[in-house]
Amino acid sequence: MSITIRQLQAQDIQTISSAFMAAGFGGHGSPSLYERYLAEHEKGERLVLVAHFDGEFAGYGTIWWHSDYPSFAEKGIPEINDLNVLPRFRRRGIATRIVDE
Repeated sequence: MSITIRQLQAQDIQTISSAFMAAGFGGHGSPSLYERYLAEHEKGERLVLVAHFDGEFAGYGTIWWHSDYPSFAEKGIPEINDLNVLPRFRRRGIATRIVDE
Protein backbone atom coordinates (compact mmCIF):
# COMPACT_ATOMS: atom_id res chain seq x y z
CA MET A 1 0.00 0.00 0.00
CA SER A 2 1.54 3.24 -1.18
CA ILE A 3 0.49 6.84 -0.56
CA THR A 4 1.91 9.50 -2.86
CA ILE A 5 1.45 13.24 -2.42
CA ARG A 6 2.07 15.84 -5.10
CA GLN A 7 0.95 19.30 -6.12
CA LEU A 8 -2.27 19.83 -8.07
CA GLN A 9 -2.02 19.80 -11.86
CA ALA A 10 -4.61 20.82 -14.47
CA GLN A 11 -5.16 17.21 -15.55
CA ASP A 12 -6.28 16.35 -11.98
CA ILE A 13 -9.38 18.56 -12.07
CA GLN A 14 -11.75 16.20 -13.88
CA THR A 15 -10.54 13.18 -11.89
CA ILE A 16 -11.12 14.94 -8.56
CA SER A 17 -14.48 16.33 -9.62
CA SER A 18 -15.74 12.98 -10.90
CA ALA A 19 -14.51 11.09 -7.82
CA PHE A 20 -16.33 13.39 -5.40
CA MET A 21 -19.53 13.41 -7.49
CA ALA A 22 -19.52 9.61 -7.57
CA ALA A 23 -19.06 9.56 -3.78
CA GLY A 24 -22.10 11.84 -3.31
CA PHE A 25 -20.19 15.01 -2.39
CA GLY A 26 -22.12 17.34 -4.70
CA GLY A 27 -20.44 20.57 -3.58
CA HIS A 28 -17.02 19.06 -4.08
CA GLY A 29 -17.92 17.74 -7.50
CA SER A 30 -17.80 21.06 -9.30
CA PRO A 31 -14.79 21.41 -11.62
CA SER A 32 -14.94 25.18 -11.08
CA LEU A 33 -13.85 24.70 -7.44
CA TYR A 34 -10.67 22.92 -8.52
CA GLU A 35 -10.08 25.35 -11.38
CA ARG A 36 -10.13 28.16 -8.80
CA TYR A 37 -7.84 26.18 -6.50
CA LEU A 38 -5.41 25.63 -9.39
CA ALA A 39 -5.41 29.34 -10.30
CA GLU A 40 -4.77 30.30 -6.67
CA HIS A 41 -2.10 27.61 -6.44
CA GLU A 42 -0.34 28.92 -9.55
CA LYS A 43 -0.42 32.48 -8.10
CA GLY A 44 1.11 31.27 -4.84
CA GLU A 45 -1.96 32.16 -2.79
CA ARG A 46 -2.81 28.56 -1.95
CA LEU A 47 -0.95 25.26 -1.84
CA VAL A 48 -2.97 22.32 -3.15
CA LEU A 49 -1.72 18.79 -2.55
CA VAL A 50 -3.27 15.72 -4.15
CA ALA A 51 -3.03 12.23 -2.64
CA HIS A 52 -3.04 8.91 -4.45
CA PHE A 53 -3.37 5.51 -2.80
CA ASP A 54 -1.79 2.72 -4.82
CA GLY A 55 -1.95 5.00 -7.87
CA GLU A 56 -5.63 5.92 -7.48
CA PHE A 57 -6.86 9.40 -6.55
CA ALA A 58 -7.77 9.38 -2.85
CA GLY A 59 -8.02 12.97 -1.62
CA TYR A 60 -6.56 16.45 -1.45
CA GLY A 61 -5.76 19.25 0.95
CA THR A 62 -5.25 22.99 0.60
CA ILE A 63 -3.45 25.61 2.62
CA TRP A 64 -4.60 29.21 2.23
CA TRP A 65 -1.46 31.22 2.98
CA HIS A 66 -3.30 34.40 4.07
CA SER A 67 -6.34 33.39 6.09
CA ASP A 68 -9.40 35.63 6.22
CA TYR A 69 -9.96 34.75 9.89
CA PRO A 70 -8.83 37.82 11.86
CA SER A 71 -7.07 35.87 14.60
CA PHE A 72 -5.06 33.93 11.99
CA ALA A 73 -4.45 36.95 9.75
CA GLU A 74 -3.14 39.10 12.62
CA LYS A 75 -0.51 36.49 13.43
CA GLY A 76 0.30 35.48 9.83
CA ILE A 77 -0.93 31.93 10.42
CA PRO A 78 -1.87 30.00 7.26
CA GLU A 79 -5.15 28.07 7.26
CA ILE A 80 -5.77 24.45 6.33
CA ASN A 81 -8.75 25.48 4.27
CA ASP A 82 -9.99 22.28 2.66
CA LEU A 83 -8.98 18.69 3.45
CA ASN A 84 -10.97 15.83 1.93
CA VAL A 85 -10.36 12.13 1.55
CA LEU A 86 -12.80 9.93 -0.32
CA PRO A 87 -14.74 7.70 2.12
CA ARG A 88 -13.34 4.42 0.80
CA PHE A 89 -9.78 5.63 1.46
CA ARG A 90 -10.31 6.93 4.98
CA ARG A 91 -8.54 5.50 8.02
CA ARG A 92 -5.38 4.80 6.03
CA GLY A 93 -3.34 7.82 7.10
CA ILE A 94 -3.93 9.81 3.91
CA ALA A 95 -5.13 13.04 5.54
CA THR A 96 -2.26 12.82 8.01
CA ARG A 97 0.23 12.46 5.16
CA ILE A 98 -1.26 15.48 3.37
CA VAL A 99 -0.98 17.60 6.51
CA ASP A 100 2.55 16.33 7.20
CA GLU A 101 3.62 17.23 3.67
